[in-house]
Amino acid sequence: MEQVIDKHPDLRDVLSHRTVVELKELAKGFYVKGTARMNKAALVDAVFASLLEPERLAELLYVLDDETYKLFRRASESLKPVKVRKPNSEQSRLLNDLCYLVCDEEPDGVNVSAPHQICDVFEHLKKDGFLKRKERFDLLHNYALATIHLYGAITQDEFIEIFNQQNSQKTSVDELFPILLRHIAVGDPYCFWDEYIVCDGFEDNDFEDVKDLIRECGDKPRYIPGKKELLRYADWDYYENTAQTDKLKQFLATKRLNGATSVDEIVAELQYSCTIEAGTQQIFDMLDEFGVSIRDSEMNAFIDIIMGMKNNTRLWANKGHTPNELATHYRFPSLQLLQKAGGQRKIGRNEPCPCGSGKKYKRCCGR
Repeated sequence: MEQVIDKHPDLRDVLSHRTVVELKELAKGFYVKGTARMNKAALVDAVFASLLEPERLAELLYVLDDETYKLFRRASESLKPVKVRKPNSEQSRLLNDLCYLVCDEEPDGVNVSAPHQICDVFEHLKKDGFLKRKERFDLLHNYALATIHLYGAITQDEFIEIFNQQNSQKTSVDELFPILLRHIAVGDPYCFWDEYIVCDGFEDNDFEDVKDLIRECGDKPRYIPGKKELLRYADWDYYENTAQTDKLKQFLATKRLNGATSVDEIVAELQYSCTIEAGTQQIFDMLDEFGVSIRDSEMNAFIDIIMGMKNNTRLWANKGHTPNELATHYRFPSLQLLQKAGGQRKIGRNEPCPCGSGKKYKRCCGR
């Protein structure tokens, strides 16, 4: 039987190929003191010791995206380097920069391996129950991504209630807060505000817009899909495909697009614009950025498509319901097609928007 040779590199060898400047940067990131007086050998020793701290590796792995985490597991558990296409994610480059992974580029791809000492640390973590904790933490993180994608903002109590309804192992604020805080610290798209979990985009104007959103939601009922459907929203490119999105795709398929842009990308952006109720002008500005022009003869058909899509889009202001759902089941108004401006008086910015949203014109289609 042919013997398989362990191809994992040695961590000290990996570190020895780094410059003194690079080692000092690593040591600084690991909070090593006294680096200014260290020579290269001492820096290697200090960084080596820092990299072998199990808790440090665990904290990093907890917040990795799925693709990078799977790559790390493959590289650390395989007896030989893993051949992949060039890793493009920022996190995979980070693991290489930190020496948790070693990426050797070749003409046909990249050989990815983990130093054998790092493999040993990971094995120690697994024996200590890391994989089960990681699975649990990922589930809570994905629920946060999904609910913020679907609702824009939700109280921590409501979040916990939804999670506990759909999972046998219950959660609490004491468990939830530190888990989500890890992801907030590395820039995931949600944050805490007051007693809410909210989209981090609300930080841009000091959460004034989230206050408006909460007022608009009022006492509307919340749309809560089943667990499988809800977790699809953890992917921020996900949206429900409807007859209206199909019509939009067919319409855009007749247009010449920028080479780097696809119909699906444009539809996803327009769908998100509908979710947050972007104004009509913002939608046309977005189309301009994508190089899509609408002829006058196509304008009515295009507006019909967009308004149909808005009426069938799960809105943050409707707590995840579409306008049509609320109109049908809860007697809330659906959005109406905007009339042409010709022959109509000018709408005051503080008047109700003619689209039927119930908001002032300046906060809706007049934006």
